Amino acid sequence: MKLRSLAYDSNALQRRVTLYAAIVGVVLASICAGLAGVTWAGWQWAIILFIAFDLVGGVVAMCLPPAIRKIRPPEEPLRPLAFTAFHLHPFVIGLVLPEADQSAMLVLYAAAVLGVAALMLPAPQYQGAVALIWCAATLCVVWLVGDFEGLEWFAPAYLLKLVGSHSVSTMAARSSG
Repeated sequence: MKLRSLAYDSNALQRRVTLYAAIVGVVLASICAGLAGVTWAGWQWAIILFIAFDLVGGVVAMCLPPAIRKIRPPEEPLRPLAFTAFHLHPFVIGLVLPEADQSAMLVLYAAAVLGVAALMLPAPQYQGAVALIWCAATLCVVWLVGDFEGLEWFAPAYLLKLVGSHSVSTMAARSSG
């Protein structure tokens, strides 16, 4: 699967909505970091804002038919798990921001992978509810475990992109719009 094929398989409105959401993610990340008074170097800002662009835009993209068809095809049940396992954003943030809470990042990553694995258990009509409750419970645990000062947007965006997007039924993949 090529990521480029996701863009080519989508229509102009889907691409625009995803782009606008990604831009909102950059703005949101900037506001959170600004209000927290972070003192990141320029290169750290660039990487963090790129991650915000990817994750928040990805929340929208993962709920649209092209991504549902490519990332969650019914005939390949392990593809979503592999997709999630390769989203190493918490570890990238840990490298870019050594002051970031490493234990919280590890819990967040493990919760996302386990959440997608858990979605293989219920019948399809219950997966959406399981995905959303998993996100809500994980956010509570992650906030208890660690500190996300300046990165308050990160855990919700990460979980919604990788786990919460499963609340959108694969039936939506049949839609063209």
